[in-house]
Amino acid sequence: MSSSPPGPPAPQLPATGSAYDAARKPAAANASPTIDQQRVDKALTAVLRPVARFMIACGVTLPKTIELVKRAMIEAALKMAAKESDLSDSRVSAMTGIHRKDVRRLRRGESKPQSRSSEAIGTLLIARWTTDPNYLDSHGQPLALPRRAPAGRASFDQLAKTVSADLPAATLLGELASRNIVEIDEPAQQITLKKRAYIAEGGIDAGLEAWQKNIQAHLSAATGNLVGPAASKHFELAGHYNKLSRQSHQQLERRARELFSQALEQLNREALIMQDSDIEKNDGTIRFSLGAFTYFETLEAIEPEPRSDASKSAQSIETASAKTADDNGAQS
Repeated sequence: MSSSPPGPPAPQLPATGSAYDAARKPAAANASPTIDQQRVDKALTAVLRPVARFMIACGVTLPKTIELVKRAMIEAALKMAAKESDLSDSRVSAMTGIHRKDVRRLRRGESKPQSRSSEAIGTLLIARWTTDPNYLDSHGQPLALPRRAPAGRASFDQLAKTVSADLPAATLLGELASRNIVEIDEPAQQITLKKRAYIAEGGIDAGLEAWQKNIQAHLSAATGNLVGPAASKHFELAGHYNKLSRQSHQQLERRARELFSQALEQLNREALIMQDSDIEKNDGTIRFSLGAFTYFETLEAIEPEPRSDASKSAQSIETASAKTADDNGAQS
């Protein structure tokens, strides 16, 4: 298990007087001399490889990729400034190495805020159905809900209204039924929850939003731990185990799903209570993300590791938590 070590300080903005000259130099000239550029290149190549696989599968070619990277770098540069107005196009160009004409063009482009998708609303509905006492039986299991019910009694329509005032309950029900997440008993007019998670099925389109949200949150946390302020480190802990048999992998996979599903359900219950309270106090300004994942690959696809690194993986479970605590103590 490993946690991200403290990284170098966040890059400093160039002085105003040198912005034009710096913009004419290669971006590498502005890189911190304390960073091993070869290690950075190797890490970026490894991180980008699965993204490249996704891009190829979606038909995203190199010219489009370059345009997307330019836009992402400009947005990152603007976010690093205390105020966006502090950065002229020349300064953004100096930080990123992107030509000022492209900076001006991409910076002027505005995107409209997007409303929540049915997938996001469906995920929240399942979370409430599995944690809110109003929709649980005496054993803590999700109730089979009538479509409609008198005021004061639990129903699917009532549950749907707690998560969205815009998406009709009938539309949301149809979406959940099409994904086999709920079962509708027409004669009894009851709706039963079959799955406790909104699992995207049906290819790239169905899972794209979850892919974006999960990867963006995790990568933002990990990147912030490397180059962000020392006072705002994010919790990040992972385990990597080599030389496992197929049987051992399957056992670990089942155990991980069991443990993390239980933890997420408990955290959902607590978070929804806090969320309702903060909304009533008009004090909700933070988005908090957490997650868990498993991944496996055959050893033939993995770069060979020194024997000593592999042997340390077991004891890292004990040391990582202690190291995280020490780091946090030193940074407070």
